[in-house]
Amino acid sequence: MELAEYMSRLWRRKWIILGVAVLFALVDIVVFLVLPRHYQATAVLEVGQVNSLLGNPGQGNLISRQSLPSSIQPQTQTYLKLLDSASVFDEAKSKVQTQLGVPAADINFSYSSRGEAETGNGNDLIHIDATSDNAAVAMYAANSLSTVLIEQAQKVNLNAANQFIDQVNKQQIAPIDQKLASVRNESEKLKTQTGGDVAARNARIDELQDQVNGLTDSRKQYSDIIARMQINEALDANSLSVMSPAVVPTSKAAPAFLKTGVVAAVAGLLIGIIAAAVMDRRRSNKTAP
Repeated sequence: MELAEYMSRLWRRKWIILGVAVLFALVDIVVFLVLPRHYQATAVLEVGQVNSLLGNPGQGNLISRQSLPSSIQPQTQTYLKLLDSASVFDEAKSKVQTQLGVPAADINFSYSSRGEAETGNGNDLIHIDATSDNAAVAMYAANSLSTVLIEQAQKVNLNAANQFIDQVNKQQIAPIDQKLASVRNESEKLKTQTGGDVAARNARIDELQDQVNGLTDSRKQYSDIIARMQINEALDANSLSVMSPAVVPTSKAAPAFLKTGVVAAVAGLLIGIIAAAVMDRRRSNKTAP
């Protein structure tokens, strides 16, 4: 069958095709009118670039946007995952309850979050959208979620830094200090001895002093790592901040009617074409000798 003939047959059934498309669009309109609408408030947080101080002693290097595997920083991804935790929701709800002075049962809200790379300065943005039947609850929820996220992020960074520092102290610095004490003790004993092979004793004292110098240098390197880790933790603690707090919404947010309507109409049009093609084929099969 040639394309022109096929299109001609479909055109004869244009009312079926258009009817299905209109039906889908009408269903979308009904759903749009039936769906409940809520107040939505949005808070925006800014995530500064990650500072890497451990990789280059004595110098803090910003990780360039080009070196990151995705459009947002791994640290931003961590914050978004933290937002999904039940502890953040519970703590934010408690804050809203305290601010409004109403029972917890009267506070109902839901929220979503998304991250995006901020053009120009390499920072990221986190959008927190809180929805509720109550405009004030939506605003307080968005701002409380921002506050809780910042607080918990600081705790996570601090705990990670403290665990790392404790590990370095226990596994690296403590053994060095023990060895230093032993070497220095032996050196002091040799210095107080008299008689015997003086040359051999002095050679041993010099050897022990070299060990002291080497151990001291190693200890300083690990101490520098701890110092950089503490600076890094302080910088990370300030890397997340509220850029734009939520305000009380003045109108309820409506579903994306235009977008869903177009999708529904297109889907109906395609289904209508398929239905028309099936009907035409069945009719051709019945009339065939």
